[in-house]
Amino acid sequence: CRHIDLQSAEGPAAMAAVVARELRTGIPEKAPSGPIAWRGGRRLARTLQRIAAPEAPAPRSNGIYLVTGGATGIGAELARILAKRDRTTLVLLGRTPLAGAPTRATLVEELEAMGATAEYLQADIGEPADVEAAIAHIVNEHGPIAGVVHAAGVVDPGLLSGKTADRFAAVLRPKVRGTWLLLDALRQHKQQLDFFVACSSLASVMPGLGGGLVDYVAANAFLDAMAGVERAAGRPFTSINWSVWAETGMGAQPALLERMRERGFVPLSSDDAAAAFTRAIGSPAAQVVIADIDPAAEGVSRHAPAMQVEEVHSEKHVPRVDYVPHPQPARPAEDEDTARQDPVHHLLQRLVAGALNIEASHVPIDESFMALGLDSLAAVGLVKSLERHAACPLPLTLFFEHTTIRELAAYLRKHAPAMWDAGDVQ
Repeated sequence: CRHIDLQSAEGPAAMAAVVARELRTGIPEKAPSGPIAWRGGRRLARTLQRIAAPEAPAPRSNGIYLVTGGATGIGAELARILAKRDRTTLVLLGRTPLAGAPTRATLVEELEAMGATAEYLQADIGEPADVEAAIAHIVNEHGPIAGVVHAAGVVDPGLLSGKTADRFAAVLRPKVRGTWLLLDALRQHKQQLDFFVACSSLASVMPGLGGGLVDYVAANAFLDAMAGVERAAGRPFTSINWSVWAETGMGAQPALLERMRERGFVPLSSDDAAAAFTRAIGSPAAQVVIADIDPAAEGVSRHAPAMQVEEVHSEKHVPRVDYVPHPQPARPAEDEDTARQDPVHHLLQRLVAGALNIEASHVPIDESFMALGLDSLAAVGLVKSLERHAACPLPLTLFFEHTTIRELAAYLRKHAPAMWDAGDVQ
């Protein structure tokens, strides 16, 4: 099986040429296990590369940190690491009421004994109102947030064939919806973070390690992709692909630890994980794998054949495929003028222009939102604005599925026809 990542903008001829080449060459014995991406005729594959860990950044005195999923497992361990900073304030976020969870109260006391100010907030990371209230509380009661560790997550063992859509969605919820809501609330409250660390898993880099946990792998792959989006926008978001810890998290299961050792993955001690975490915070990389791996082990080569820890191929060695780009049909100027007179086209231009802080006249009808500079957080805010005009719920991915003013207007014409009443789009 081979996953090929193509760009639709390159047209059918280009995509057909790529697929034909992949079919002709087949899958080599030591082919990369991850997706193959084609960009501008170049064949690209991701590999793991050893990096020299940067020196840990000097911790901020009086820093205020939010840790989701911070009362148990890896989240609690990372909270303990942050508690060692000078005059730290830690806010732990979890779904369980404090009164019914004595271990959470004990952790708060432990963090305070380490010199930190600690608080536990009950909140559902997948509920917009809960996330907004939590961020507002932290900012109003404690001050500006210096960093976020998003460690909330759910594991639901079982094969995909036996899972309902609701079970699958429950696993995605804290990492996918929770990340969107956190970033949106932080943006709304104008928080300037030193770091946002998302706790991902080695399973999203080496999917074979995930076994039947397809939903869990997908949730972590989302964090990895979001890290790239946020870094491209200049924000300090890092996704850490954790290997198994020896004393906590999934590492609390002896059978799992033994399987990982057999495959060439040495479980991380808490001390080693802590040292790596403090350095990863200062890394400029969007995605960092923290693992103790034997590259020569049979299990590693099977699950990560693209793992080239001593050599990373440069782009100049990647073969090209020649093709004739599929031209996009030119639209006459009068067509654009007509579209601009449409009330919904005009509304969309005005909203996008406001998000980008430019004039509405500078938003072409057929220019992609990404090319204009629209980022993921701004897109979520625009969806909320559009929902007020549409008087119906709209998907958060709206601006990524319909990537121009014209495409989005066509979607809204079908799914929110009431917007074409001029009175609804003022």
